[in-house]
Amino acid sequence: MASGLSYLKQHFYRVAGVALLASAMPLAAQTSSQEADQTLSLHNLHTGETLTVTYKKGDRYLPEALTQINHILRDHRRDEVNTIN
Repeated sequence: MASGLSYLKQHFYRVAGVALLASAMPLAAQTSSQEADQTLSLHNLHTGETLTVTYKKGDRYLPEALTQINHILRDHRRDEVNTIN
């Protein structure tokens, strides 16, 4: 019976270790994505325009890039630009 209990403890520690590592992975991915530049590529099917722009550097949004994104996503029928939230 002692060997069975030892096996259960080992199994428990393995499962707990894997669960701990798995729960830490999203935090590591989130941290690295917050520090990385964020780039977006868009193609407007109605106007034929394309845009590839870096809209965020680190934790700071780039206003000029957001203006370009708003322009390509404008209402093509009225040529009206609205701010995207």
